[in-house]
Amino acid sequence: HRSKFLYLTRNPLDRLLSNERHRGHVRSETVPAHCSAGDEDCVKRHQQHSKGIVLPTGKELVATIRNAINIDTMAGDLLSSLGVSHITVNYEKLYNSKDAKEWIRILDFLGRSPKHLKTYKKNLKMKNVERSFAMAATSPKHHEDSIANFQEVKETLLGAGYGHLLH
Repeated sequence: HRSKFLYLTRNPLDRLLSNERHRGHVRSETVPAHCSAGDEDCVKRHQQHSKGIVLPTGKELVATIRNAINIDTMAGDLLSSLGVSHITVNYEKLYNSKDAKEWIRILDFLGRSPKHLKTYKKNLKMKNVERSFAMAATSPKHHEDSIANFQEVKETLLGAGYGHLLH
C-alpha cells in the first residue's frame, strides 16, 4: 500500500492571525484554544478575545508573508521531487467555501469516494460536511474585525502586492 499525503496550506495572513490568537490563549483561562461545535458561549469569548490584535507592518510583515508563501512552495516542490503521492489542500476552500469541492477532491485522491460517485459529487453539500465538524469556527470573517492596526497592515500588503490576502 502506498502512502498518500495531504499538504494543507492557509492564507499566510490568516495563519499569522491564528498564531497570534493562540499565543493569547496561553495566557487566558477563560478562552480555550478551540471551541466544540455548538458551544456558542465559547465562540463569543473567542470573538471578544480576537479583537485588537496588533500585527507587524512594513518590512517585517512583508518578510513574514513572503517566508510563509516560500515555505508552502518549497514543501510542495519537495514532495513532488521525491515522488510522494500528495495533493495540496487549501484551508480556506475547506472551511470557508460554500461548496464541498475541496472535500470531494480529498476523498477522490484518497480513494474514499462512495461507489455512487456522480450522485455523491452532485449531492454533497457544505452543510453536510459541517455537521461532522467537532470544532466550531472562531475566526472573524473580516480582518478589520480583529486587527487593531488594520489600515497599516492593509497599506503594507497592498504596497507589496499581497492585497489579495485581505478579506
